[in-house]
Amino acid sequence: MPIIKISVPEDTVDHNRKKKIVKYLSQALLKIEGFPNTKASRSLAWCFFDEVKNEAWSVGGEESNNLKFFIQIYLFKETLNKKKKKEIAENVNMLLKEICNKEYK
Repeated sequence: MPIIKISVPEDTVDHNRKKKIVKYLSQALLKIEGFPNTKASRSLAWCFFDEVKNEAWSVGGEESNNLKFFIQIYLFKETLNKKKKKEIAENVNMLLKEICNKEYK
């Protein structure tokens, strides 16, 4: 069961983008774990999307309200071999590039 925690500075991602991010990541991680794309399987994918107050978000010791993502992904240990980790990173980067028109590494 994937658990996804996404944090962004407040007011940087609109509702439609949030929905797209959550849907894409949930489906991608279920696929990587080997679950079918069914309603029952999707009910196992939990996602928490947090908006962090700008004054509480810093990068390099400086406040930042630019669009940045902090994504934590929790999966069953058995699914996290080197190939699967690479696949997860590629999926996350592809999504962020599509959503934000930027490449995140």
